[in-house]
Amino acid sequence: SGIVGGFNIERNISLPFLKRMSGLSVIKRRAERAAARRQIDELGIVCRSEKDELSALSGGNQQKVMVARWMSQPSRLFILDE
Repeated sequence: SGIVGGFNIERNISLPFLKRMSGLSVIKRRAERAAARRQIDELGIVCRSEKDELSALSGGNQQKVMVARWMSQPSRLFILDE
């Protein structure tokens, strides 16, 4: 799945995993922010903050956000295909 326009970096990274980051139907914002910040740092996503809109990023950094989305979860194997 692709990026969601109108959502910031943090929400685009955590979107598929919001259920895991919530308790009693309330999203744990600290956990969401921490996961996004970790992926931004690990992948070298160039941005001012995890709150930046995706439209503010270059195409390459938008692609990194998509990779970060899936790397934020434990996996043994990633298959990437252009």
